Amino acid sequence: MKLFLVLIFTCTVVSVVAQDSSLLKKRGFKIVASAADNVQTRGWLANITDSAIQLSDQPVRFARTGKSLNITALNYNLLAAVRIKRQNAGWRGLRTGFICGFAFGGVIGLASGNDKSGFFPLSAGEKAIGGGLLAGLLSATVGAIIGAFPGRKFIISGKKENFDQLRISVLERAYRAR
Repeated sequence: MKLFLVLIFTCTVVSVVAQDSSLLKKRGFKIVASAADNVQTRGWLANITDSAIQLSDQPVRFARTGKSLNITALNYNLLAAVRIKRQNAGWRGLRTGFICGFAFGGVIGLASGNDKSGFFPLSAGEKAIGGGLLAGLLSATVGAIIGAFPGRKFIISGKKENFDQLRISVLERAYRAR
């Protein structure tokens, strides 16, 4: 039974990792751009060029603007600071935390074995489910809290070097494996 569960878990993880093979991931980024005159512009990052960021007023995936959207381009020399955050980061942290916690709690429950006697004897499977749910809920809470924190802030101050750091960071996030 344990070997069967390990085999199922391994096949599931391998299939989940191997599903997305495209270079550009389907990622959305929320942006808060502050200009030198303290005017903040909020939106979703539509694209980034060598000299400007392009913001959409509607949710959009990075570099995939197929439909007609209201796009605003902000030149780097007008920017004071930019705060960037991945879209749905809180939900992603909650999901990852629950999956990891459930797996950990399940393994601990299976490893503890069956109770022989006592007031309320439990089998290893029952302990695995209970431990998985308890650890999953605790880990999901921690993951949601960590995922909900703001992303990264870049101080541009109208300088091309600082804008290039932002651009490189965004491109690394958009093209990395997960």
